[in-house]
Amino acid sequence: MPIYYCILENYKGKKKVFLGNTHLYLIPIPEGRYLYLGMLGNFVGSDNCYSCRLIVNMEEALLASVIAGEGEELGKRFQIIEILNCQSGPAEEGGYFIELLEKGKYIQSDLIVRLNDKHKNKLQNMYIMAGQLSFLSEPV
Repeated sequence: MPIYYCILENYKGKKKVFLGNTHLYLIPIPEGRYLYLGMLGNFVGSDNCYSCRLIVNMEEALLASVIAGEGEELGKRFQIIEILNCQSGPAEEGGYFIELLEKGKYIQSDLIVRLNDKHKNKLQNMYIMAGQLSFLSEPV
């Protein structure tokens, strides 16, 4: 199952001033499911360790319709930037180990994704994603 790196371009005002990109990841996990995560930022003092908010945990069968729906709802602001083949399984320290079969320009290493029990609440689940990533900071 592939992993997806997507962006949502953010603009403000009538002149559509570019504010930056929201970084989104569709990450395959065992049992035919995907995590759709929105990047919040880097952990202070931790290189290559990021905080993410869970948008949805879904069955793989829904992936194509979710991607199509994002494109319909958000238009050209939503872009798939990178799709990489990978394998997923349980990580030794809990969560999921995502092994890339090929390294990409933006997802440059294998990833570990795990639930952040310390920062979850009833309304949203937070995840920690560890791995070497680079980010597209300009509009496509």
